[in-house]
Amino acid sequence: MINLLIVDDEEEIRKGIRLNVDWEAYGVSICGEAEDGEAALKLIKETHPDILLIDIRMPGLSGLQVIEAINSKATPIKSIILSGHDDFNYAQSALRYGVSDYLLKPCRSRDILEVVLKVKSSIEAEQNSNEVLQRFKIQFNESFPLLKERFLCRMINVDEKNSDIFVKNFDMLKINLENMMFAVVLIRINDYFEISEHRRYEDIELLKFAIKNITFDTIRPYYKCEVFESNNDVVVIMNSENNSSDKFLDVFNTLKANISKFLNVTTSIGVGNCYKEPKDIRQSYLDAFIALESCFYLGNDIIIKYNDNQELHNEKAFYPLNAEREIINNLNEGKPEVLKENLEAYISKLQIGTLSQEYVKKLCLSLVLSLNHLCIENNIPTDSIFGTDLSYIDTILKFDTLERIKDSLLEKIKLIAETVISKKSGNKIIEHALNFINENFNKEITLEALASEVYLNPKYLSMLFKKVVGCNFVDYIQNLRISKACELLKDVRLKAYDVAYSVGYSDEKYFSQIFKKLKGVTPSQYRKPE
Repeated sequence: MINLLIVDDEEEIRKGIRLNVDWEAYGVSICGEAEDGEAALKLIKETHPDILLIDIRMPGLSGLQVIEAINSKATPIKSIILSGHDDFNYAQSALRYGVSDYLLKPCRSRDILEVVLKVKSSIEAEQNSNEVLQRFKIQFNESFPLLKERFLCRMINVDEKNSDIFVKNFDMLKINLENMMFAVVLIRINDYFEISEHRRYEDIELLKFAIKNITFDTIRPYYKCEVFESNNDVVVIMNSENNSSDKFLDVFNTLKANISKFLNVTTSIGVGNCYKEPKDIRQSYLDAFIALESCFYLGNDIIIKYNDNQELHNEKAFYPLNAEREIINNLNEGKPEVLKENLEAYISKLQIGTLSQEYVKKLCLSLVLSLNHLCIENNIPTDSIFGTDLSYIDTILKFDTLERIKDSLLEKIKLIAETVISKKSGNKIIEHALNFINENFNKEITLEALASEVYLNPKYLSMLFKKVVGCNFVDYIQNLRISKACELLKDVRLKAYDVAYSVGYSDEKYFSQIFKKLKGVTPSQYRKPE
């Protein structure tokens, strides 16, 4: 409902306007009437009308003076002037004071209604527009943190040549940085991929959120800064009073200790150089990124500052082929004692410091593929070494230090060496195993005990046993025991439980079940003469 206030010094005119139109039917409510300007201002304050229908000439304050008073207080009221013919030019000039429309006296009720409804429509349109803008404002405020983070990510990822492009958005996005020296610092969770595999997605996001908050709370008392996330790293853009980032190191040592204490994770931190222009924030980010890459060679849980001697990754066609050949040849020849040394030589070729960790990982994957090919040539099941569909490749890609890759590769090489050696002497080993079983079939024999007897890994022994003998370890022992039982059952003096015990079964009922499963009849039925 729109409120209308009528102001005219003639009572008959006010009465006619009020009674000659069914205002309620048109969504308009008459909130009051006034006979002069002073009374009008008082009613305006009390009733808060939306539309003021006012005569331009009245005793005391004129209609124009009332409108000027309203405008001076920025009151959101639409005004319609009632004007006589003699005041026509005067009324036209009043339009510059924000008057929405005017009517010439005498005017018909229909004309008044038409103008009021016109102004009412404009008010409703403004209200709708304000509601839409308010909704957008609420949505903007809700998405403000995301907009701010996107802008900060753009600063480190876009090569912008003009600092003003960034600076003009600082105030709008409430970015807490001054136009002085800037430096970027990267904070990386050690073993991030391994941690993320064992935690829920929301737990990982909460962990990063906590790190951002601890980072801000630790740094903010000393430096103006902005903290956000990019590619799973926590990024800090901070101000510096000079062109050296050495002063940052103390506060970041404190930060590392705080994160470890409260979140039980360790971090590595890369510190970029300081630059004067906001457009160079990206360069400081690249500095910090290169510094952090050094952790791949130097190890985790450190703070490392970029220096000018660190170069961008220079990846040329390179592969330590001779070192790889040494590993493959010694595996084929069954020389496990030199394999660790061989792998150390291979890895040392990769520690030249200018290769990115992604490129080094590709070189290590080449070695994995060569080892996989060796397994195929030696009829070694590759799934038992490198997982189904070479899933081990994903493991290599997730390691964040070269040392961890080396340790993992060494485990795989040792397993292959053990398998190759065992395969070469496989028949002799199984022969030894069968002799042990034949001599001890009436005792409890486990796969682990047998593996210990022949000095093999139980898992590999099981695989080798089935390949050589043609059945698995358990089936072989059951068949051997039941075969021995058949011989003993020929002696009618022996009870069934005596036979069971003699061939290694302490439970007569279980012995009978196994016997029937393999022979198709019970022990009693087997010994009955036909």
